[in-house]
Amino acid sequence: VVDEAFADVAPEVSLLALPALPPGVVVLRSLGKFFGLAGLRVGVVAVAEANAPAWRQRLGDWPVAGPACVIATAALTDAGWIAAMRARLAADRRRLDALLAAGGIAPCGGTDLFVLAEGPAGIDLVDHFARAGILVRGFAGAPGRIRVGLPGAEAEWSRLAAAIDLIPRRCAAAAR
Repeated sequence: VVDEAFADVAPEVSLLALPALPPGVVVLRSLGKFFGLAGLRVGVVAVAEANAPAWRQRLGDWPVAGPACVIATAALTDAGWIAAMRARLAADRRRLDALLAAGGIAPCGGTDLFVLAEGPAGIDLVDHFARAGILVRGFAGAPGRIRVGLPGAEAEWSRLAAAIDLIPRRCAAAAR
């Protein structure tokens, strides 16, 4: 089972680019992440043709409302919007990488929708950002790592930059 919820930003990594899926492989896709249509509740289960009858039987009818089908079709076929959004997200990702790195937070993975990063030792970055009104995802098994989504508006970029600017002071205080 491959969850390709983030594959729309990099279609070259999608298994759906293959001529045919191998038997037994299940690909899950959603319009929620890239297209911003989470409320539409449109998703896809893609399997090899030989596996399709079993999945049809397992899932049964999964009706999607007519208006949702129209919106989903328009989103999936708007090549100009898709190309422009991919370019914008890639530029925003580079900007976020640079902003984090300037504050001593090392990007170490992610997609063009979010950055996985490693922070300086001794700083609880989840708490630090929460105090600035910024939610980031922390990881219990890797307390120095966070996942940061792309800010939307310029005011959000500024708030993130201001919070990052405070990190060296917190590092100095933690070292005392």
